Amino acid sequence: MAFSFRRLVAGVVLGNLASGVLFVVLPLLVLKENSGPLLATLIIVAPLLAQTFASFFWGALSDRLGRRREILVFGAIGAAVLYLAFPLVSPTVLLLLRTLQAALIATSTLVYALTSEGSSGSVGGRLGNMMAWSNVGSLIGLVLVLPLLTLSSLNSVLGWELIGVLASSTALSAVLLGFAGDLPRLRATVSVRNILRFHKGLRIIYLSAAIFPLAVGNYMAYTTLPVYLNDGLGSHGFFGIPMNSFEQLGIFSVATTAVAIPLCVWIGHQVEGVRWRRFALVLTPLGYASFWLAYALTSSYLVFFAIWTVPLYPVLSIAATKELAGITGPEERGRAIGLWNAVYTLGGLLGGTVAGVLLQGGASYANVFLIGTVLAASGAVTLFLVVVRSFHFQFRGPSSTALPNMEPE
Repeated sequence: MAFSFRRLVAGVVLGNLASGVLFVVLPLLVLKENSGPLLATLIIVAPLLAQTFASFFWGALSDRLGRRREILVFGAIGAAVLYLAFPLVSPTVLLLLRTLQAALIATSTLVYALTSEGSSGSVGGRLGNMMAWSNVGSLIGLVLVLPLLTLSSLNSVLGWELIGVLASSTALSAVLLGFAGDLPRLRATVSVRNILRFHKGLRIIYLSAAIFPLAVGNYMAYTTLPVYLNDGLGSHGFFGIPMNSFEQLGIFSVATTAVAIPLCVWIGHQVEGVRWRRFALVLTPLGYASFWLAYALTSSYLVFFAIWTVPLYPVLSIAATKELAGITGPEERGRAIGLWNAVYTLGGLLGGTVAGVLLQGGASYANVFLIGTVLAASGAVTLFLVVVRSFHFQFRGPSSTALPNMEPE
């Protein structure tokens, strides 16, 4: 079947309806069930353990088979089925089911490998547009379920309505992805022993490893916000308007997702420039560090909301994906992008777990955010070293625009 970018986009939009919703519902649901802050953070980050291995596994498998569509469809169908069990289980079992589901959803990293292999327009433009459409799906999902976020438990009629939206949209995404077609590519003949070997040597390994401290710091902050919002930050409602923590976190998520949509499109065009995307790789961690430092120094609801609406992850992700696409061939790109995402999710798993342990032990929110600040700043240093040394990049002078071993675009 001929590849259709439009059908791929439609499948991605429907598949992402659940992503923003789950970030809002699951941690707060655990807190409402009096399961404590550790489980509330784990339900966000424990699935990252599955994604850590699954992202790389699906990428390597798709390279080896020379196919990506069938794996995308398999992941979406499995995720849709698991939703049906969510209202029937305890928070602990829900954590296990969500972890298994995350391993299936990790197939979605192949969307960006497939997008980078298209022929129309620039690689960066296609990546930016795809991430923008992913956020459109998340925004639609949040808007659809926002009226349902007054529920205190998924074990209710409204809970089944919510699960119905998530399961049906994910199942329909599988249908559309199945009809999106695929692109012809060479099958990879790499052995298990050489699974981490790439044509460009250690560049991909270095770029992936350098993201780890930033991921740890970011997820310490990401997983702390819902707990903090439920525990006191949101006690006066949304700027004085009476709302429960579900509704407030939903509005936080709607705001940042809405801003991310046009931002992704713009970033996609910018990352075509070598200088721009490598500055983005180095400066984005500094932006995160300044955000988490502001969270550590204030308890202002306005500051928390304003910062949360600035989405930095698209800048980092699109720049890194474009970099990886430029130094890999189609037969190894799934592995490369999967590896980068695997390292980021592994850092997230550690960061969220540490945050949960600290909060459960009575640590202040300010101290957790402060640790996140230090780690994000460390990520800036590691990425700077990788970009300058491994990619021979100079941040000054005309030679920075003419680099060796760059993609022929």
